[in-house]
Amino acid sequence: MNKIRTWGKSPTILAVTLSLIGGISAPVIAVPSNLAANSVQETEALSLQAQGDVQLAQNLIGQCRAANRTIDIFSQASVAPGSEALATLQTNARVTLADSGNAGWIGVSSPTNGYVIARYLKACSGNPPVGSNTCRRADVTLSIRPNPNTTQGSPIGSVAAGGVVKLTNPEQSQVDSTGRTWVRIVTPLSGWVSSGFPEGNLGSRFSCS
Repeated sequence: MNKIRTWGKSPTILAVTLSLIGGISAPVIAVPSNLAANSVQETEALSLQAQGDVQLAQNLIGQCRAANRTIDIFSQASVAPGSEALATLQTNARVTLADSGNAGWIGVSSPTNGYVIARYLKACSGNPPVGSNTCRRADVTLSIRPNPNTTQGSPIGSVAAGGVVKLTNPEQSQVDSTGRTWVRIVTPLSGWVSSGFPEGNLGSRFSCS
């Protein structure tokens, strides 16, 4: 009788013993329904947050930004050797964003494809200026081309040595694959002239009369 009372006081030991010898299946631990529901809600919340981050990043693409100082557009998101300066933008020159940015850099799609340091950009305000008060004098005779290279299109005009060209506002320049710098002008014709490798063909900037 004492043994029977002892077993009666220890049902847990009996269940474990019988489970070990195959007499009773081990009990299944059920997860409370509220814990499972919370886990699902947390997963859904993280998914929605990720979707929101992607949408926010996509919303930056195509937006306008302006340079808050003179900056270069680089071929890679780096100033290390191998990353070329493709163009130089003056203060207030505008760019179009091409990605959401990473590690302090952000991609741009205009005035040329490349990367700029994000902290040197500011929000665009108002309409872009259409005139310019900055001119440069040609030191040599220059061809005016429709594109910033010598391979796309024939010259549309020329500027004789000593002639004056008026720059766009904001100023725009690009560097082609040969290292030649091109400057966009609005007079005497709208187009591009080469300032040299990277300079030498144009004199110093001065205020147009």
